[in-house]
Amino acid sequence: MRELERLADAMPVLVSRIGADTRYRFVNQAYETWFGKPRDQLLGRTMAEVLGSEAYESLKPRIEAALRGEPTHFEGPVAYRDGGTRHIRAEYTPDIRPDGKIEGFFALVVDLSAARRAEAALRESEGRFRELAEAMPQLVWTAGPDGRVDYYNARRERYAGLGGDAEAGFDWAPMVHPDDLERTAAAWEASRASGEPYACEHRLALRDGGWAWHVSRAECARGDDGEIVRWYGTATDIDELKAAESAGREREARNAVLLEVNARIAELSDPEEISFAAAEILARAMGVDRAGYGLIDPRRETITIERDWNAPGVQSLAGVLNFRDYGSYIEDLKRGETVVFADAREDPRTRDTAAALEAINARSIVNMPVTEEGSFVALLYLNHGDRRDWTPEELSLIREVANVTRSAVERRRAEQALIAEKRALEILNEAGAVVAADMDLAAVVQRITDAGVALTGAQFGAFFYNVLDDEGGSYMLYSVSGVPVEAFSRFPMPRNTEVFAPTFAGEGIVRSDDITQDPRYGRNSPHSGMPEGHLPVRSYLAVPVRSRTGEVLGGLFFGHPQPAVFGKDAERGLAGLAGQAAVAIDNARLFQSAQAEIRQRQKAEAELQALNATLEARVEAEVAQRLRAEEALVQSQKMETIGQLTGGVAHDFNNLLTPIVGALDLLRRRLGDDERAIRLTDGALQAADRARTLVQRLLAFSRRQHLQPRPVDVGALLRGMEDLISRSLGPQVALTVRAEESLAPALIDPNQLELAVLNLAVNGRDAMPDGGSLDIAVQADGAPPDLAEGRYLKLTVTDTGTGMDRATLARAVEPFFTTKGVGRGTGLGLSSVHGMAVQSGGAFVLESEPGKGTTATLWLPAAEGSAEAEPGRAETETAAPTSATVLLVDDEDLVRAGAGEMLAEAGYRVVQAASADHALQMIRSGLVFDLLVTDYAMPGMTGASLAREARSLRPGTPVLLITGYATLTDAEAAGLPRLAKPFRQTDLTAVVAEMLPRGREA
Repeated sequence: MRELERLADAMPVLVSRIGADTRYRFVNQAYETWFGKPRDQLLGRTMAEVLGSEAYESLKPRIEAALRGEPTHFEGPVAYRDGGTRHIRAEYTPDIRPDGKIEGFFALVVDLSAARRAEAALRESEGRFRELAEAMPQLVWTAGPDGRVDYYNARRERYAGLGGDAEAGFDWAPMVHPDDLERTAAAWEASRASGEPYACEHRLALRDGGWAWHVSRAECARGDDGEIVRWYGTATDIDELKAAESAGREREARNAVLLEVNARIAELSDPEEISFAAAEILARAMGVDRAGYGLIDPRRETITIERDWNAPGVQSLAGVLNFRDYGSYIEDLKRGETVVFADAREDPRTRDTAAALEAINARSIVNMPVTEEGSFVALLYLNHGDRRDWTPEELSLIREVANVTRSAVERRRAEQALIAEKRALEILNEAGAVVAADMDLAAVVQRITDAGVALTGAQFGAFFYNVLDDEGGSYMLYSVSGVPVEAFSRFPMPRNTEVFAPTFAGEGIVRSDDITQDPRYGRNSPHSGMPEGHLPVRSYLAVPVRSRTGEVLGGLFFGHPQPAVFGKDAERGLAGLAGQAAVAIDNARLFQSAQAEIRQRQKAEAELQALNATLEARVEAEVAQRLRAEEALVQSQKMETIGQLTGGVAHDFNNLLTPIVGALDLLRRRLGDDERAIRLTDGALQAADRARTLVQRLLAFSRRQHLQPRPVDVGALLRGMEDLISRSLGPQVALTVRAEESLAPALIDPNQLELAVLNLAVNGRDAMPDGGSLDIAVQADGAPPDLAEGRYLKLTVTDTGTGMDRATLARAVEPFFTTKGVGRGTGLGLSSVHGMAVQSGGAFVLESEPGKGTTATLWLPAAEGSAEAEPGRAETETAAPTSATVLLVDDEDLVRAGAGEMLAEAGYRVVQAASADHALQMIRSGLVFDLLVTDYAMPGMTGASLAREARSLRPGTPVLLITGYATLTDAEAAGLPRLAKPFRQTDLTAVVAEMLPRGREA
């Protein structure tokens, strides 16, 4: 240490060490010369005492900076003891212990006035300067006038990348951070060229692999000629100061974002606007492409985004998104974990769906889940189109914004809920006061329906009365609110479907965020949902209205085209409204009943007076009416018996014809070039087809045929048949076909309608042996009195033939009755037309007089919507899936064997079972198959029941029913395609190929 002091004494500059209390701990010899006092009079004294209060105050900011650990330097004029001034350059370097404590600072003061005189002495004492520099805590260096560094003190061991040696010149560039190198080099070159002091902040490489911020400073020494002869520099570690500054800036930015978010949401009342404002502020502050706030459906694993903020050129994600389309991270969100990934291509949860995420500018994501009472209910998300690393400070800010947003949204929703509840009470009180005093039933129900729309926020509502009928339920529209009554009344009244049944059975309130996703929705044939043109309904709310006695009077139904409109509050309010409705309706009905009873009594008194005068005539009329009813009952029983008989016979014939037709069809395909055998087989097939036609007529008469009604353009159908009918009539009969313009389609089986028209046309031809004219016309018309109210089409076939007398006309539609000769007719033509019409919900009427021809009239029910296109009928060979397996079930051995042969020849693998029990045993034992083909009518278990059991064992199994006739209810037949017996191979394989999954095709 004594050697260092001697070295310092030898230096021509002022060198001192000053303690944290600003007292001098060491001063070199130059201080005695400068101040004119012995150094022992300087040591231990404060700088203010030595320099004077005025000089000390001017230096105080720099002294305080040095004591905070900040190196500082300055230059300027100072007073000298002889009364003059000298220009000095001073540098204060903090004296920092290894534990970080600041002991004071080193002061280096250069008298620039004497620089030239002292230059030679400085060169001589340079070695001693280096000894002092080695003891300093900074990195000290020197460089020649060319800027090449030729010396670093011992602190160089802390740094990496110095390279070289003093002889060759130290290369400082490798130790500077690449991002700071250009800026550092430019500053150094500028100082070296100008001689101005050099100062630069940059990061230097440490030997431990890290980087630390430093401030590097240097000044030049000049010779007598003014040229630069030397550079002296230091590099002081300021990394902790930089970190503190950075943390402070981050805190300021974070606080600014939070303040802006709080200020913005304080001005807003709409929850959607609050979440959007928070997302926008956060996104702009963090410089990302998108931010938003969405509501979560954890069961469906979807997010509903009403609105989001997007940078220019970035598409919005507003709508409903499925998390599974973009990766597996929904599992983490469900656990309440924040999902963060810098690059979707690298994260294992999104690696396979990275393309989908990049398509929506979401290569980098932060998903911050928002929970309420432990449930995952919302999500604050940020997306960026490029790779982005998210810092812990950023994630902390996002979490705070998410919490602030959630609190604000919950607060606003609670306020809105209070307002809504107050409004609901006002609506309920107002409705209750009005309906309690009103005895007009229509006005009461309308008022209740209007109040329900206002209470729930529905777009429309209706009240339907519960009116029982033979099918167990039919509901009558009574009042409508929100839309014109025509929006409901032009559609058929709702039936007892699975969606409506709970309300009309009084089971309780039904509320659905999206009724189209309800498993009960769509199971109401023929519409499978809302009929075409019906008001769109997604949100659905229905409540039963029960009387005092527990009777279900009807139901209040409310709908909205948007999902998730009705909440628990609407449900509770509607329950109270339904109670008021029940009381009001009961009161109005009691009042009306009393009024009706009074009128009935008055009417009864008048009728009793009239009865006494007409009693005898009424008794005779009643007896005659009973006789006619008994005769009609006997005739009806006879027809029912014949129908059951013919239906059973037709079913048995179909079972017999199926193997015959199938075998002949297969033989015909295998005959090759044997023309005689081909003719014989074709003849047999023609005879079998005629037998099949006869069976169809038997089924039509017995009303046991399987109809496939659909909307049909009857005019187009008749025009398409015109050539066929004309050829059937022959040249002696003039044909006219007429159809009104813009007719509604008929709900009918087109094939059966064609057969009926052809039957009527041929009957007309046979009644005109000498020729004549046949007129076929269709028009919109009402229905005969014995049909239900509704829209119907009237199709008439009129001939100019011989006509029928009353006796013949009375028996014309009886089965097996014919006026033709033996072998010319079966007597089933008109009976089959009659059976088809009745089974289709229409009617068939004959009008005829001898010599004036006959008019046959078919009333056909009109259909809603437009007519369906007629499918193509060309028979085509269908390629079978080479690996497909068919499980074939039929209790008739011949039918099963024939069908199995058809399928096998078509390339399918066939597994046969003689009963439903046998088939279920195979399935339970692990049989693997692609399609179940089963007969319907089998002992023990029907084909429909087998299909239900098979699907419970193997969900999704396709099933085809084959049947001779099928008296099936809609519930049993729902979703099950059917093929009528008998059938050919092309009929069977075409249906099978269509039902099998495409993926199994060869």
